[in-house]
Amino acid sequence: MDLLVRGIDRELHKRLKAKAALEGISVSRAVENAIRAWLAMGERSILSEMDANNEAYLRLKPRLLKESKGKYAIFCSGKFSGLANTLDEASKVVKRSGSARALVTKVGEEEPAGGEWLWSSLEL
Repeated sequence: MDLLVRGIDRELHKRLKAKAALEGISVSRAVENAIRAWLAMGERSILSEMDANNEAYLRLKPRLLKESKGKYAIFCSGKFSGLANTLDEASKVVKRSGSARALVTKVGEEEPAGGEWLWSSLEL
């Protein structure tokens, strides 16, 4: 597939050509490699955001169990974003946060022996 890119900074283009030549690859291959790396970086950030949300929940879990049983706890961008009485209210909190991913869990629901099953990650 052909791709035409306009508006690239001249100095950046010169550096790209020189680096590609040093690596013994074409400019096209260098751009493909850069795109792959950039996309992978975004995938890692999604995973790390999920991990951050999970860690934030686990830190607050004891307090939430004492003070907020039966409510939905919402975590966005690795931070506690609030409590809601319904999933509809929780979704509004997530949308207001602007986060693409969120962790929503109903506090105090029974956990099966295999681990926690009532929490979920949402992707908007």
